[in-house]
Amino acid sequence: MRIVEDGLAIEAAGAVGFEIEAVPAPVAKAVDDAVKVFTFGIGAGNASCGQLLLAFDLLGVFDQFKPKFTKRYAQISDVAVDALRRDASEVREGTFPDADHAYGMKAEEDRRSRPCLRSAARWPNAASACSCRTGSRSGRRRSRRCGCARRARG
Repeated sequence: MRIVEDGLAIEAAGAVGFEIEAVPAPVAKAVDDAVKVFTFGIGAGNASCGQLLLAFDLLGVFDQFKPKFTKRYAQISDVAVDALRRDASEVREGTFPDADHAYGMKAEEDRRSRPCLRSAARWPNAASACSCRTGSRSGRRRSRRCGCARRARG
């Protein structure tokens, strides 16, 4: 049988193992019995030394394609799609991100940065320098009042 001869040739060439894929189980067993090297099967029954199955297939990550040899142990695509829908809904409603899922700052940092943040919000280009900067708008200088060290544009 050609597939057994190919397996023997692969072994003779020095391979430490090879894959047997998408063949009937008795054929895979004949190949596995004929060689001394490791064989692993994909859709070839249970006679091989090991089975190869992609986690995405057995977890059901894809809902529209399932290889014949795959047994689904879960349907993760349903869970994932539901989670993405819930996230999108909360973002649209404005309930996420909330305070529990955002970074805060120390009270002193908040107090010192407020003048800079208020000023920056008035600039057409939000990346502009804050009004509490000392020196010219074209340079980079740390303000004594808010600690802002952004690069000015303009």
